[in-house]
Amino acid sequence: FRKMITGCRPNGLTQKRVADRLPPAWALVRPGNYCRMALVLLLLAPLPLLAGTKVWTNGNGNNLWGDGGNWSPSGVPAAGDDVQFNGAVTNVSCTAAANTVAQNLGSLTLNSNYSGTLTFSADFAGGNSQTLVVAGAMVQNGGIWIVTGKSSSGTGVTFQAASFSQGSGALLHSDSRGFPGGQGPGATSFQVSCSHGGRGSPILTSPAPYGSPSAPVTLGSGNLTSLAAGGGAIKIDVGAGNLTLDGTIRCNGGSSGNNTGAGSGGSIWLVCGAFGGAGMVRAWRRHRAAARPRRRSRSPPSVLSSGA
Repeated sequence: FRKMITGCRPNGLTQKRVADRLPPAWALVRPGNYCRMALVLLLLAPLPLLAGTKVWTNGNGNNLWGDGGNWSPSGVPAAGDDVQFNGAVTNVSCTAAANTVAQNLGSLTLNSNYSGTLTFSADFAGGNSQTLVVAGAMVQNGGIWIVTGKSSSGTGVTFQAASFSQGSGALLHSDSRGFPGGQGPGATSFQVSCSHGGRGSPILTSPAPYGSPSAPVTLGSGNLTSLAAGGGAIKIDVGAGNLTLDGTIRCNGGSSGNNTGAGSGGSIWLVCGAFGGAGMVRAWRRHRAAARPRRRSRSPPSVLSSGA
């Protein structure tokens, strides 16, 4: 095509005759217009949005993640943004309803001077998902972070990030946010506590254990009589990255009243290339507050040591 155009005048051909030799779609293209057309197309192309830092302020006072007026600069955090909870509002809580936390955030940080509570409701992540993908680091050095299991599908919460670290005194939990009372594979009633990784009670009416010890993702079950819910499920997956845990991760079952059964503990699964820290991981069922001593069957928590 280039040869035909550049050779049109030496061959004594007019531009029209050259165009006549070309397919009709090219007939409107004339020599000398290509640079101008490329410039117009460049100017019309949408410019990519630049990621930035979003700091939680609760400016509108409703404690909702999905309200752009609660962030500085204004606007709900989007993909690529670095999200921070810090001393701007030390003890103001934040709740993320369904489908409000964008996927592929740049990073997510709860600083040590933040003492509020961050709550992720069921289906909190983009696409109504229980899995949140963060491109960079997830850091919790302060505050309380609560995540919620989805009982209708039995799905816990999964965090996928480049790295994860939790400082001393920080708490990430899904206590009593598994199956509600009377629901789940290990659900019970009356004085029988719920089952999960093991039987909730030695009596024959206790349901059989369920879940996987090598890939723990199942929610804890709830007791119908006490309405004690089971613990939720948390999976943190940083691939070959670093996971440092000096705080506490918990998925305890709900406690019961006098002479009634408790909800079973949930699941916690940590996946990483390198691990460090001296924190604690718990997925207990809580004891009932009985008037007299009763047999206790819960296991001690997993206490982590650096390098384990």
